[in-house]
Amino acid sequence: PSRTMRKLHWVPVHMTKITGTVWEETLDDVSFDIQDFTSIFGEKKKKSRRRRGSAGSATTSGSKLRSNENFNPVVSLLGAKREENISIMLKRFKMTGEDIKKAILDMDDEVVSLDSIPQLAKLIPNDEELQAIENYDGDPSMLSVASKLQFDLSSIPNLTNRLEYCEFRLRFAKAVQKLSEFVQTLKSASEELMASTRLRQVLRVVLTLGNFLNAGTRRGNCYGFQVQVLSRLSTTKSPTQKDITLLKYICQLMMDHFEDACLFTEDLQHVLTASKLDSQFNQSEAAKLRLSLDKLKGQVEIERKKREPFLPRGRTDSAGSAGPPPSPTASGGEENVDFATENKRIRRFACLDEKEIERRIALAKLNEDRFYIIMTQFVHEAEPQLVAEERKLEDAMNSVNEARKYFTDTDCKSDKVEDFFSIWADFAEECKRMIEVIRKQKRAEAEIREREERAKQEAAARAAAASPGSASNKKSKSRFKGFFSRSKKNKDKKSATASPRRRK
Repeated sequence: PSRTMRKLHWVPVHMTKITGTVWEETLDDVSFDIQDFTSIFGEKKKKSRRRRGSAGSATTSGSKLRSNENFNPVVSLLGAKREENISIMLKRFKMTGEDIKKAILDMDDEVVSLDSIPQLAKLIPNDEELQAIENYDGDPSMLSVASKLQFDLSSIPNLTNRLEYCEFRLRFAKAVQKLSEFVQTLKSASEELMASTRLRQVLRVVLTLGNFLNAGTRRGNCYGFQVQVLSRLSTTKSPTQKDITLLKYICQLMMDHFEDACLFTEDLQHVLTASKLDSQFNQSEAAKLRLSLDKLKGQVEIERKKREPFLPRGRTDSAGSAGPPPSPTASGGEENVDFATENKRIRRFACLDEKEIERRIALAKLNEDRFYIIMTQFVHEAEPQLVAEERKLEDAMNSVNEARKYFTDTDCKSDKVEDFFSIWADFAEECKRMIEVIRKQKRAEAEIREREERAKQEAAARAAAASPGSASNKKSKSRFKGFFSRSKKNKDKKSATASPRRRK
């Protein structure tokens, strides 16, 4: 440059590190008007700048008042407030305590739904209430409605975890779908960045102009740059023309010489979506899905072992094997027989010995709770789905890492995937907006030129019409001359007709 230029503070990429990156394909400089660029981004005399300090804002915190209420014990296993709250919730369910217990054991999705599970969790007896229920040796029918519900729910083993498993089963399909959308967005965004030839052309323009600005410094004559500098192009302003930034000059140059490169934003459709993702949250959700499913598999295995002693000799339950799980709607096997029905049926067979009768009754009682059957079926279906999504997630993250390596973003301090895509999304949005601004300015300038040209033509026409030798002037004179001649002839005729009368 012929004078000191406004510097572009980028981080150069060393020549030894460009192999296999985008800079290996963009080493050739682009042609541009050096004199024009130097006049726009040449430095002026430095002026001292005052730093403005930001005044800190005082924060106030309000205190919350808490009121302690003392509850007087009543003839119930629960406190008065707890009794009242459970009674209110029972009215919302419009069911008795026994019906709620049966719905939980039957895994009824209409009752044990995503909306009702948080309410059901509030009905679970705490340690103090469980102790009161264990100490109660009276008639359960004499308990209040709320206490009777607590008494019934206390007989369901591991109820808190059970509701968590039910919620996990109901949320699983939607969670896997969200994970699949997240994985697909990452994969598509990475592929778009790697495949866009228009984007590489834009980077070639930025590299050429940046090297010219930084000529004669340690940042000049570099083979590539870290892509974080793209966010600074809109803040690098011309010292002489404040309305021109380096980004605007780049967009103008592309519109004049590389018009197709201006459409690079169309190649990055999924990049904008990827920049708005929360990668850490989605990855943690995937880990939670795996943790919850493994925990559920462990609980199903515990339930299988409970049934194992009561199965016929030589028979192994399918829940612990690789075969298909027991169907929730199966009616041929003894696992699915109702306890009361099976108890009556067993007693009719006198040929069965006492141990066989006890085995069948115990198995029927266990299978009165359908948790094992339904959850075994769910685990059998959910495991391959989750494994497939985990493999896709790993493949998508590999694609992202390849894209970051290709664009020399491996030294970035942030490990968040969305931060990498945000660089490109913001740059694409700024370029798109700037190109539109330039087009509007050009249209406005064209309209102004058109109006000025029209005004000049109208002024010239008026001046020509007002000149003495113009055809319009001659025409107007001939009109007036004809008018006066016709007026004179009319006057002579009137005087000729009036003269005989005057003689008489």
